[in-house]
Amino acid sequence: HCRLLGPSAHSNNVLEYTNGRLLVTWFAGSREGTEDQIGVGCTYNPDTGQWSDPVVMMHSFEYKDERWITEQICPIETNTGKTIVYTWASPFSSFQIRGQGEACRWIRSIPKSHPFRFLWDGQKACNIECLSGCAGLSEQGVVFQGKPMLRDPEVGPAGGWILPYHTQVNEAMDHSRFLFIDGDGLGLKVSATELCKPPGCLEPSLTRLDKDNWLCYMRYGKRGEGYIWCSESKDGAKTFTKPVLTNLRNPHSGVDIAFDAKNNYLLIAYND
Repeated sequence: HCRLLGPSAHSNNVLEYTNGRLLVTWFAGSREGTEDQIGVGCTYNPDTGQWSDPVVMMHSFEYKDERWITEQICPIETNTGKTIVYTWASPFSSFQIRGQGEACRWIRSIPKSHPFRFLWDGQKACNIECLSGCAGLSEQGVVFQGKPMLRDPEVGPAGGWILPYHTQVNEAMDHSRFLFIDGDGLGLKVSATELCKPPGCLEPSLTRLDKDNWLCYMRYGKRGEGYIWCSESKDGAKTFTKPVLTNLRNPHSGVDIAFDAKNNYLLIAYND
């Protein structure tokens, strides 16, 4: 909790730079989906063992004569050491009043959101760019929420990244997809894979077992019931199998996975 940036802290991401520094990001505001949301980050210096104070990485911003409200922010490191951040934002004109009484709030519309990216120079966001319709991305409803993964950890950022995300073109269905990002942080390609089964597959989490084998776990699309979805790739995350349900209950919230290659363990973190 930070009085200047809180009270809410949601949907964290972490980037480990090649020099060992960490950048942890999240978004904050009075509650999820409201007009006062901001993107926040803090860094860890391995030489001193100290964390920096949280800094605002993205306030609301102007684009096409509208005010836009940011949400999750997903940072990557380029092959030249720069920090590129992928995010999504909703125009304030899409906000609607929801709730009653003291719970009444202006809440954003996910299907009307747009994908963006910007350069983070350590102090401010630069070169904000809308990615609607670029490289196979949908015009609207793109939710960059998953943790970006190095395509080849041995090569590092030069080998590029995979950013798992989902699209919500209406309120009823979510499709999980994958954005391939070049080592410069700018070149993009959406994979042909589209993971979806009713009532939806969202908030995909990726992990790499080895060069060819990857796993993707996804949140169940209907709140209050269901189980975590699972899909597998055997060709370096180019294609994935159709989603199947695991036996892990998933009535609410996302799932995170990680693989310990040394001990051959799969870590799964989720809310039951």
